[in-house]
Amino acid sequence: MSNALFITEGSRAEPRFLESLWRRYRKDGIEIYSYKTNIHVLMGEIFDGDDIDEDLDLLHHLLSRENDPQEKEKLQRRFTDIFLVFDMDMHDERASIFRLEKMLKFFNDSANDGKLYINYPMLESFRHLRSMDDPDFKERCAAVSQFSDYKRIVGNECHIPLRDVKSYSSEIFEALIAMHLKKANYILNGKFELPSVEEFGSWEGIDILKEQDRRMKEDGYVFVLNTSLFSVVDYCPGRFLETDRM
Repeated sequence: MSNALFITEGSRAEPRFLESLWRRYRKDGIEIYSYKTNIHVLMGEIFDGDDIDEDLDLLHHLLSRENDPQEKEKLQRRFTDIFLVFDMDMHDERASIFRLEKMLKFFNDSANDGKLYINYPMLESFRHLRSMDDPDFKERCAAVSQFSDYKRIVGNECHIPLRDVKSYSSEIFEALIAMHLKKANYILNGKFELPSVEEFGSWEGIDILKEQDRRMKEDGYVFVLNTSLFSVVDYCPGRFLETDRM
């Protein structure tokens, strides 16, 4: 039985994506609980003023608002790891970078309170490539004015073999993971190259968010980046990255 739980925004796209991804890396699979609304609604429920209650039990909170018996049973299981996967959703009138920073600080360890992965501008960023080695991906951005239309944009622009996530091979997933790792390194350090295990381990989601917020305020766009792909890198970094050599 799985001992890893993913809490996702949606009930269709995210489960398809995560199940297709994780079945290649974890023999016992994963469990998925769909929150069915965005991260800003969740923040409205768990924030008290400007902060999250330090004693928050996320699963207990979700259990208190869930009516489906099967979903209730799922939330009552014991999990060794909890992951949260949400879109940036800055077009929502309740959006708050301040609160997103607080979320990333609080949910930074899958074995404790949980680990949050924010996708920019949303989940579909994982396949926003025009070819598997798309040379323009390094600079690919999404304008704030296009956020609400982003799914259609990706559908029109993405490489044809990337349209159906259920058909992805391990090689395709690993190519996508590598591209997004390079992109994150470019955002943080100006280098479009794979980080080492040690460099990857030093990254903080809040640093990516701050840089994306700066770009959004100054230039009206965010870099296209899917960080939920990094959940498998956190799980088995040696499969994707090399260790620094002295």
